[in-house]
Parts: sequence; C-alpha cells; structure tokens
Amino acid sequence: NAAITQALNDFLGGLDPTNLYVFMRRYWFFDAVPTIAKATGLTEAAVYLRLDRMKKSLAKHLAERGILI
Repeated sequence: NAAITQALNDFLGGLDPTNLYVFMRRYWFFDAVPTIAKATGLTEAAVYLRLDRMKKSLAKHLAERGILI
C-alpha cells in the first residue's frame, strides 16, 4: 500500500542516524541486539530502550495517518 510505504519512509527519514541504524539492523536485517550494541557502542539495555521507544513512536506516527496496526 502506497500510504503505508510513504508513512514508513516519513518515519524513518525523521530518525537520527544512530536510531535509523538500530531500527534497520533489527527490523530489516534481523540482527541480534548484542550485535547492534557492539556495532554502535551502546549497551544492550540502551538498544532495547531505543527499539521500544521507536516502536511506540512508529505506532503513533501510523495512527495519526489513519493506519492502525
């Protein structure tokens, strides 16, 4: 669906480089959290926290555009 694609692109475009890297490595490439933590220099807890916040932010972003998940 074009609306979903556009909404996802808008969301990803608004992320800072570290969050974009974390998001893409986890949800596009399915990297493990320890691998992402090592690559970014973040703790595993920090990676989990970022992922949780981004998931919530994405759900809100989509809902504001009428896309319910």
